[in-house]
Amino acid sequence: MAFCTLKELRGLAQLSVEGRIDGMSSPEVQQHLEQMIRDGKRYLLVDLASTTFLSSLGLRLFFAVQKELKKVGGELILFQVPEKLKSVFTVGGFDRFFRFVDTEQGLLDGEFLPLPAGPEEQIRPDGTVFRLREYDAVPETLALIGSSEKLSRADYQPEDVVPVPQGSYRYGTGLAASGEGYEEFKSLFGEALLLNHHFFYYPAVSRPAVDFMIYSGPGSNEEFRFLHGFGFGGSCRYVASFEAGRAYVTLDEIADWVLALPSGWPMAGMVLLAESKGIFGMNLKKSPIRENRPATGEEIFDGSQFPAWVNFPLEPADENHIVAAVGIACRDLSLCRPEVRKLFSRDTRSHLHGCVFQKGPIHKNPDAFEGELSRVLTELNPVRVQHLLGRSRFSSGVIGMIELKG
Repeated sequence: MAFCTLKELRGLAQLSVEGRIDGMSSPEVQQHLEQMIRDGKRYLLVDLASTTFLSSLGLRLFFAVQKELKKVGGELILFQVPEKLKSVFTVGGFDRFFRFVDTEQGLLDGEFLPLPAGPEEQIRPDGTVFRLREYDAVPETLALIGSSEKLSRADYQPEDVVPVPQGSYRYGTGLAASGEGYEEFKSLFGEALLLNHHFFYYPAVSRPAVDFMIYSGPGSNEEFRFLHGFGFGGSCRYVASFEAGRAYVTLDEIADWVLALPSGWPMAGMVLLAESKGIFGMNLKKSPIRENRPATGEEIFDGSQFPAWVNFPLEPADENHIVAAVGIACRDLSLCRPEVRKLFSRDTRSHLHGCVFQKGPIHKNPDAFEGELSRVLTELNPVRVQHLLGRSRFSSGVIGMIELKG
């Protein structure tokens, strides 16, 4: 049996374990460690001063947590480990994977904080902390793909399909599918996004599963079929990590912060990688092609048709999942082209699609943004793609902003 105590020591989240760490107690220890990670902690201190026994199962648990933390720029640090327990680590060679610290002074001497406070740190009134990096970057032009005019009537036909080569846009969203012939893909059009040229989409069928194509480089000859959407390229002018000051910060609040950054352009491309505290999203249940349009002539967003056409949960979903999203936000719609204004609903200044991945932590250092985004997109399992509503909640993450001409 083990008794677990949570506290903070020298700025580090600490778990003290008294008693045995074995097959019976390991699940409880694991739950505490996983909760600390979900709470945004990346440097975990495990105090074993009062631990009397450590089985191979407990050792395996620590090793698994260490591997997960190392991927996201963190570390599990072992504190005050009795000599009789150190042998458990050394016999199997596991000691080389951990840092052992014996005293509080040793903690002070260690470098355990990945993002020291400085002039780049901004704290909002609600306590949310943004740590900002600014780079030299050239503004990009937002490209529109196809048209949304036929969406509400579900009236798309073969001539409305726009082929988009995978290398055309680094980022983008829309309604899209993949395949070679219209008869093959016509019933699959659903929410889609392009992130670093990687393509993810959620077919609008009764039992959808995310389909995706990983970008292999400039030589790729893959093409995707869009009904409508937008795309852009370029590099980030700003990249910032954020930590919610309360239980979560909403997508609308993140967008408002991005739009408050200094810029001479009316729009911002947004690239988000974050840990969810509940997603409010929506996706089509049926492909909006002419064959599927309502026989009564009503629009698919009318009250009588909406439940049959749109998956629109009333409660937040996918808590503690990783979300990678891309889209746009606008400072002043009056400065944008009329066709660009149609991308925004009346009650929001942003339009993003997100791919929900498996549960887990992310690396939150803005300097590691590109590498972490690549890891998530190419190594983790996608769950769904949705149009994200502004009420969607996030505990922490990294946001990139690309300046866009309207």
